[in-house]
Amino acid sequence: MAKRLGATYFDHFVGEASPEALGAIRFWIFMILAINVAWEDLPSVSHLPAQLRTKMGIMSLLHMIPEWGSVYASYTKLLVLKMVTLTFLVFAMLGFKTRLSVPCATILVLIHAGILREHFNYYHTGLVPILVGIALSFMPCGHGLSADQYFFRKKTTDAILPLAVYGWSRYLCWTVIASAYVMAGISKIRNGGFWWWHGANLKRIVMTDTLNPMHFEWGLEHEIASLPVFVFSALGISAVLAESLYSLVLFSKRARFVIPMLTAGMHLGILFFQGILFFDLILIQAVFYNLSECVPQAWRRKATLNQDPLSNTQQRSLHQKYFSVFLFMMLGLSICWLARVEFYPATAMQMYSNTQTDGSIIYKKIWAVYEDGHKEEARLEKWIGAVADSRYRFVLGKDSKAQQAFFDEILTIANRDSQKAKMIRFDVKTYQWNFLTDPNDSDFGRVIDIATYP
Repeated sequence: MAKRLGATYFDHFVGEASPEALGAIRFWIFMILAINVAWEDLPSVSHLPAQLRTKMGIMSLLHMIPEWGSVYASYTKLLVLKMVTLTFLVFAMLGFKTRLSVPCATILVLIHAGILREHFNYYHTGLVPILVGIALSFMPCGHGLSADQYFFRKKTTDAILPLAVYGWSRYLCWTVIASAYVMAGISKIRNGGFWWWHGANLKRIVMTDTLNPMHFEWGLEHEIASLPVFVFSALGISAVLAESLYSLVLFSKRARFVIPMLTAGMHLGILFFQGILFFDLILIQAVFYNLSECVPQAWRRKATLNQDPLSNTQQRSLHQKYFSVFLFMMLGLSICWLARVEFYPATAMQMYSNTQTDGSIIYKKIWAVYEDGHKEEARLEKWIGAVADSRYRFVLGKDSKAQQAFFDEILTIANRDSQKAKMIRFDVKTYQWNFLTDPNDSDFGRVIDIATYP
């Protein structure tokens, strides 16, 4: 029964793929991860106080290693970790010693990303490519478009597997990506209720991010605030449907052509409205297209598969094996979602899934106060690069001792490196605004609290 189901499912939805198709996915995924690691200023974590650190899933295993904590305080050790991670990511991207470089790169990028999340929050930017990297660690992704295949062609020719293996492997990568979107979509309905898509709720979400410190700020607060609620209702419905129906890419070639492009557009809209760049999710949509066709023919393996065709029994056994892996993966992801698991790197994708339709917004701004009396809005990433992407907004939700230690360190660095007047403190102002009862407030609310550091 299982063998027959696996073969039928393969024929209808999976299909064969070349080694190059899987190799192109490997190249693209590890390219995304390499860009992310290169952009992050991991060594500056050494300036962050230990009080910010929280437990972060599998990172707890590393803390069982004696003296692991010393890594966080050492700029040099963190720089070495970043460079080693980047080196293995490039090796994995190029397919050099793939059996070793792909799992090693995945483990290293898990650690790299985990260190940042330990100090701020379990944010989801850059997470999906890591999950695909974990899957690729168990796949024959070095048989095509790889340095191994190019330099050791004679040795690897016999290692080519039936094309069904590459087809199933590609499909499992698609499954990881599609599952992330589906969980995000249905989490909004489960946690926020049917009315999550209500315009007042989405406008609250968008305006909160727009008014809070964000890495990308377009100065469009007034234009976005002036949009009527029904516009946000339309955007909310579109977001829920786009995420919840993303699973169609697993069953329809037409969906694989249309949905990734629409999703990339959605993420560009998020960048415009909320100032959040999910560059990894914009780029990862490309894996649903045959990237190997963009590669020069000279770089591809010649179609000389000197293999005897599999018998029907062998084919069914192969399909049974991979169909079982697919079902096991879906079971694990379903349990993760049902149990609301948030244990790095496992996640139920519950971000932005709460509902509040009363129009009330609370946001914060950080002001640097100088000795000569003038103030300016502080961009803390100027002094500690690890807080880029406005991650320091997560610090504002931590306990007072952690916040005090954080701002003390920032103040020390700012005065050490600055050519301006001496900075004497930071003011963290909390604002409250209701866009339903006071839609014409050009100041977006009033200050309800001021915390000073030190």
